[in-house]
Amino acid sequence: PTTTTASSACKQYSRITVVLDETSRLNDLNPTNALLLKYDIFAVRPTTEKLFQQTCSILEADLISFDFSERLPFKLKLQTLRQALDRGCFFEITYAGCLRDASARRHYMSNIMTLLKATKGRNVILTSDARTALEQRGPHDAIN
Repeated sequence: PTTTTASSACKQYSRITVVLDETSRLNDLNPTNALLLKYDIFAVRPTTEKLFQQTCSILEADLISFDFSERLPFKLKLQTLRQALDRGCFFEITYAGCLRDASARRHYMSNIMTLLKATKGRNVILTSDARTALEQRGPHDAIN
């Protein structure tokens, strides 16, 4: 018989993802923001190079996410990525976007290769970003 202990129990985390599209919003995203404190995981998705640089250097985010199914509007620079790694940030790779659109697979592969080369696989997590149950994959399918 198996028993479930508190240490082996599954925990569900709450998450908020903020799409950063203007610099003025950065001031609202500080660690004392009451809205952000309601969530366990704070993720950001920068849309410009300047916001990406600021996210990696000063923003207190748990995850930095990108839409890899589209061509990124900026280059993932090694120095900028390393700033985030040194601060303990994680980078998120989502796979569902490339399942939705065959033409997105080319951008997806190019973008994740750049990220994985720069980070050497450190602090990178794979998530689904699924909109439907059909976009969900098992762990072995997602890895392949």
